[in-house]
Amino acid sequence: MFASESSSQPESITEPYEWIRDTGPLAGSLARPLVYAFEHITLPDALFTRHPELISALIPYEQSGMAFLHMWSKSFGVCQSHGMFKPGSASHTRSEIAYIRSMLGSVSCRKVIYGEFAISVLLTPQPRVGGETYYVALCRRLDDNAAYDGTLSPSSRYFTFEAFDLKEHAYLCEWDHARTHSNMGMFPILSEQEFLELVCSRFPSCNMTKKPP
Repeated sequence: MFASESSSQPESITEPYEWIRDTGPLAGSLARPLVYAFEHITLPDALFTRHPELISALIPYEQSGMAFLHMWSKSFGVCQSHGMFKPGSASHTRSEIAYIRSMLGSVSCRKVIYGEFAISVLLTPQPRVGGETYYVALCRRLDDNAAYDGTLSPSSRYFTFEAFDLKEHAYLCEWDHARTHSNMGMFPILSEQEFLELVCSRFPSCNMTKKPP
């Protein structure tokens, strides 16, 4: 969900991976494509195709950001292949690694079992641009054990809680394997638990099982 951009300038920018647009309808706004690619391309693609690196990261009931390093690296490749970084920028391996690592500490994951689904909620980097997320939810059926063979999971679901005005409101969206989304309404900024409960409300009512003792 592309939402409104904040008019305030960010405190710090890491070029060429972040920059202030100087042309076009979004001139003056912050571009931060790696975060958007991670949240809206890499994670849902990996979920729907059952990518083994992601599925392994979602097994524990609690997980740190380091478990998603491979997904960040894939996002970097997406940005490079689609020319999403600052035009004319060169590739600098050391700075790429440093930039990715700066994101890892902002990410954590916890999982609950809700009926026939495992729902993993990722706390994502604090949004600085409209359309970036506060949280995402990766939902997989417990019996979805098919191989990573290029086929798509018919039952997985992917939700985002996306910044609108970076102040008080956010959108709940659901994304499909074709990278299209449904806007499921605007909400006040929610806590992680409130977001989880909102996602669960999109499934048949069941008991929730948290981390085993």
